[in-house]
Amino acid sequence: MIYMQNKQKQRYYSLNVEQDLFDTWCLVKIFGSLNSRRGRIIRQICDNEQDAWGKLTEIEYAKRQRGYSYADLENKKVENNITPKPSDTSAKIKLSKMILNTNQLELHF
Repeated sequence: MIYMQNKQKQRYYSLNVEQDLFDTWCLVKIFGSLNSRRGRIIRQICDNEQDAWGKLTEIEYAKRQRGYSYADLENKKVENNITPKPSDTSAKIKLSKMILNTNQLELHF
């Protein structure tokens, strides 16, 4: 994960490459204002892992050209509501129980 801030504009930008539950590689872009809780999350679907990392480096370079610099995520509240893909059946069972306990109507695996 790459976390960057532009102190002059009071903005932040976060980039991450991850796989979704269908083994599709995605570039996740999270950005917003440092002064408010508002922001956006955009998931960009990529053809493969190399394509995702290539897009990440292009965006990172463009943001650095616009005055963003690397920042420390320690002491920052970054919410990540993405559930990692379970690798075995016991993890899937735990995940389904967790989702049921939150009173959601659908099971997601």
